[in-house]
Amino acid sequence: MAAVEKALDLKPNKLSKSQNNKKYQNPDQLNSVKQELKRIAPTYQPNSKAGKIGENLDINNNKSHSFKIFIDTLKKLKEKS
Repeated sequence: MAAVEKALDLKPNKLSKSQNNKKYQNPDQLNSVKQELKRIAPTYQPNSKAGKIGENLDINNNKSHSFKIFIDTLKKLKEKS
């Protein structure tokens, strides 16, 4: 949520205060992340803001299990090279 706030230039804590909400504890369980982002941040435009969200992600403090696996895999691949 903090990454979304930064990418969309929202007031601090506007979204991140909801980060511990049960609904967002496991983001992989959301039906549609894109629809959820539009609901909680109406200024979100997927084509123009998705990259900015990625730039602000904290790869060491992320709740998404699939994202953690992705990052761990990248780290292992880097170690092998």
